[in-house]
Amino acid sequence: MPISKTDVAWLRVYPPLGIARVGNADPGTVEAPAFVIGPEIVGGPCTKPDGSPARRVDDFRTADGMIRRQAARFRLYAGLKNGSVVELTSDDCTITWTVSIANLKAGWYEFNQAMDLPRGLAQNAQRRNAKLRRTHRECLDITPAPRVISGRNQGGSDFAFDDGAFWGKSVYLGELRTDPKGRLTFIGGKGVSAPFRKGYNPTTFANNNGWHDDIADGPVHATAEFADGRLDAVPGYVVTTPPNFAPGLQGLVTMDDAVRETFYDQDWLPRPEDTSFTQDVWPIFDRLTGMQWVDHGLFMIHGAGSPLDARAPGVIAKLGNASADNGAWRQRVFGLFRDPDQQNGGFVEEALPQIFGDAYGEGDRDHPDPLNYLSVTRTQYGHLRNWAQGHFKADWDGLPQPPAFDALTPAQQVAHLERAALHDCLGGPFHPGIELTWTMRLPKV
Repeated sequence: MPISKTDVAWLRVYPPLGIARVGNADPGTVEAPAFVIGPEIVGGPCTKPDGSPARRVDDFRTADGMIRRQAARFRLYAGLKNGSVVELTSDDCTITWTVSIANLKAGWYEFNQAMDLPRGLAQNAQRRNAKLRRTHRECLDITPAPRVISGRNQGGSDFAFDDGAFWGKSVYLGELRTDPKGRLTFIGGKGVSAPFRKGYNPTTFANNNGWHDDIADGPVHATAEFADGRLDAVPGYVVTTPPNFAPGLQGLVTMDDAVRETFYDQDWLPRPEDTSFTQDVWPIFDRLTGMQWVDHGLFMIHGAGSPLDARAPGVIAKLGNASADNGAWRQRVFGLFRDPDQQNGGFVEEALPQIFGDAYGEGDRDHPDPLNYLSVTRTQYGHLRNWAQGHFKADWDGLPQPPAFDALTPAQQVAHLERAALHDCLGGPFHPGIELTWTMRLPKV
């Protein structure tokens, strides 16, 4: 049955925050795309444009080693007045997407550390390119015109963000396409970082005067034209980030964890009290085990053959055993983790995780601050405490498998789209961060 404007109670772009990743490989054409689409299921894989999972090396790299770009796909969902949720596509209405992005990094503050660190650790940050006079600073902002796209299987040079400039030098920031259903695909930049002219040599990994890159972000608007009128959707937002050179591995603290922690602290969401071994405890150990592929120290503690190898059946059985007889062992393992609320007096530098934190390299090296090292979130620590005390649901039934997106109801799809992109980003440390930074944990943001 056709949907009309009067049927709609709310209209929103999903995901609310989409993540695209730069890459130096050509993204192909509308007819023959050559990129991956970021996860749309919490804990799920990237997908290829045909919908199949991207799991092989050549899904992420070309034969000559170039990095494929990760696109962000945006969908339009409506809540109907009858209480149901539906995805709207070009089968239901005419969808018009308008995207405005910019790169303002060269005129912003230097990235030195998280700017919300406590007094005594926080440093003043000056503007990048600080010697440039105010009348010339607009030359630092890369601000292409908005791009508008509508219909099925659209794309091409008309939808490229290529008219922004850095000191008069044209900078490509990405492009738009639509799929056969009229959904939006945002493809980010090529991973280019360069000075506006020769002679400006880099002096550090960030904050180099006279330099730009092709990272960008901005709002994603959509309108739906029905037979009886038009509706504007609540917009989403897109952020271009660096590549994920280890797809499939999650950080111990994901951006989803960090953002939800802020929501819990503000009582915008109820902090979970019950603990599931499969959903809340095992993932903490599994994320640490996954890092064995990128860190030798973590391999020694959590990797294959270690007492905390979360992929070893015997270790899983031990971790998932809620019996009182196993209680002393669980308590010993729990005691290895750093308390996120621990103050200097009880700080143990050797505690888990062995990952540097927001304040690494700052302050007194002989008396390191707890923020020199990453901690699990308060919610994660609470689940570990429940686990140690035997107050958890022993519900292990094999390695959890993410559901297929198309098998979910639209309401379930929305719930996953709210979190999936953030789950694939690091939620710390922010020094200054990888995909997103410390501002994501501020309630006012």
